[in-house]
Parts: sequence; structure tokens; C-alpha cells
Amino acid sequence: MGNGQSAFPASSSMTTGGIASTNQEAEQISDLIQFAKTTYEENPTEALSALLEALTLNNGRDVAGAAIDRIKVELGPELATHIGDRNGRMEAAMAIIAELMEDKTTLLHEQDRQHILQQAFEDGSSVVCKKCGAMIPAARWQQHHDYWCEKSNRQDDNEMEEG
Repeated sequence: MGNGQSAFPASSSMTTGGIASTNQEAEQISDLIQFAKTTYEENPTEALSALLEALTLNNGRDVAGAAIDRIKVELGPELATHIGDRNGRMEAAMAIIAELMEDKTTLLHEQDRQHILQQAFEDGSSVVCKKCGAMIPAARWQQHHDYWCEKSNRQDDNEMEEG
């Protein structure tokens, strides 16, 4: 978002009864929906992930699971898995970013500006390819996958980590 940081609201607890039972959960749901409304054009996967998390908080895991099943039918299993596993994607991408930031052979490291890599990832303008470890502009992901990724077999989709 504007401050260079990802604004995806974090949730701290899930309801067991299905309906949001506290003011805190209601506020989290509101924050997640607002996040989705403001970021869906530039980062639709994160917007969908936020809506799925809001659905889980408000209606429980069964309802959210049914939504994921529908996404699998409509958009394919790869995208459904990608949306549903946001935490796993973020952890994997942050590990790759940490490696890139420690790489002393880069021009950014020589200029002591490697923090730019983390900022580009966090603000969502760049993604990390899980296959080759490259960090690329989010808008160029498909071209990277189709033409430049050294390790892509050109058959797999959605092998990126979003910020």
C-alpha cells in the first residue's frame, strides 16, 4: 500500500461456533473486507485470500472450505491452493527474500541497498518465483513464467509468491 508495507490484516483467532462472537473478530472481518475492496485491482489473489479469511472468521471453516471447493471448480485447483495457503506462500517467499538480501554478489548489496528487495516484496509490486528464486515485478509474472524462468517446464501455473 502507500507506506511500502503489506496491509493485509492479520487474524488472531478463529471462531468455533461459526459466527463472529466478539467485537474484535467483527473488527477483523471489517478490516479484511476493506483490505479486499481497496486492493482487488492491483493484487486480486491477496484480496481473495482476505475475503476467504473473513468468511472463515464469520461463518467457520466448513463454509470457507465450500468456497474453496467452488473456486477449484471455477478457477482450477492450483489457484484455489494458492489462495488458501497464504501463510505458506509468505513464509517460503520471505525465506527466498532473506537469501537474496544476504547475497553479497548483487549490486544492491554492494551499495548497501538490499532493503529495496524486501520493500518491493512487501508492497506487492514484486513476486518471487518459487522455481528459480527470481524476484520479478508482479505485472511481469506471466512473461517470466512463459519465457524467462530457467526452471519452468511451462506447464505449471501460479508458482509465485505474492507480497
